[in-house]
Amino acid sequence: MSDQELLDIEEYLQSTGTIGILVRLDEDGSLNKELEAQTHVSQTTLAKRLKRGEELDLLAETRNASDLGNAKRYVLTERGKEVQRKIKSLGLDTTYKQLFEAYQELNNAEDGLAAWFEDTRIADPRWPPNTDRPNDPDSYQ
Repeated sequence: MSDQELLDIEEYLQSTGTIGILVRLDEDGSLNKELEAQTHVSQTTLAKRLKRGEELDLLAETRNASDLGNAKRYVLTERGKEVQRKIKSLGLDTTYKQLFEAYQELNNAEDGLAAWFEDTRIADPRWPPNTDRPNDPDSYQ
C-alpha cells in the first residue's frame, strides 16, 4: 500500500459518518436504507462515504437473493474487516453506539422543544400573557 493510499484511508476514517458505517456493517452486509437509519449522516453524505469506501477497497457493493429491486447492499472487504477489528479493539464501536443514541435523544428533545414553542406561542410579540389584566386587548390568553 502506498503512502498516498494510507493518507487517503486516514482521511476517510476521519470523515463524518465513516466510523458509523464501518461499525454497523456485519457479515451479511447492510442495505443503503438500513445504514441510513443506523448512522447520523444525511443520505448525500452516506452515499459519498459508501462510494469512497469502495474506492479505498474497504467496502464492496453486493446483492443477496432476498434483496428487492435496485437495493444496494454493502459489505466489508478484507481490508475493511481489518479496520473494523481495530475499531472494535479500541472500543470505538461502543462509543459510536453511545454517540448515536445521544444524537437520537437530542433530536427527540429538539422535537419536543419545537412542539412546546408552538404550543406556548412564545414567539408572539405580546408575550408574556398578561394574566393580571385578562380583558386588556393588548394581551392574549
